[in-house]
Amino acid sequence: MQRSLVISLVVCFLVGGTALGAPIIDVGTHKLLENAAGQTVVVLVTGTDQVTGFNLNARLGDGEEGLPEPVFESVDFAAGMWDAGAHTVMGGPLAQYVQASVVFNQTMNVSADGLLVTLTIDTTGFFNGESFPLILSGVTEIGPDSHFITSGAGTLAADITNGTIEIVPEPASLAILALGGLAILGRRTRPRRRR
Repeated sequence: MQRSLVISLVVCFLVGGTALGAPIIDVGTHKLLENAAGQTVVVLVTGTDQVTGFNLNARLGDGEEGLPEPVFESVDFAAGMWDAGAHTVMGGPLAQYVQASVVFNQTMNVSADGLLVTLTIDTTGFFNGESFPLILSGVTEIGPDSHFITSGAGTLAADITNGTIEIVPEPASLAILALGGLAILGRRTRPRRRR
């Protein structure tokens, strides 16, 4: 009897103490219009861990100096999981880099699940077919990987899969190309008149 009670307590402790896994952030592939400012990329997180804040370190492009790359215009933590309570945001864009933090003003926690951050990106000067990495993990130039803050100012690593932005033609360019293609097809399929 006593032995089975001890075994049950050990099993409960092991099961209860087992982590469910780190929050998952899959940045994904985002198609942005060529040569345009003010385009948004939404980054989501999935998880059950309770967090009080997030430290974002992100980069657009390969980070090599002298090469033109799209730039971050702004970072927005609103309209997502942070709307559960009053929060403070610090930091912001530094050209193709961004460093920003969000933290609840009171001692409040939320699940690391839902809309994490909205990034506004400017692709002015970049055109159809170009693509650039969007990195939240491995941005060593400006600090550690993006990570969550837990109660007591602890840190919680996320399982991050970096993403990509792909530049696509603006709708007007696509319409012109489509009309040109239709005109060429129409010209080729029209029967010739006999004289």
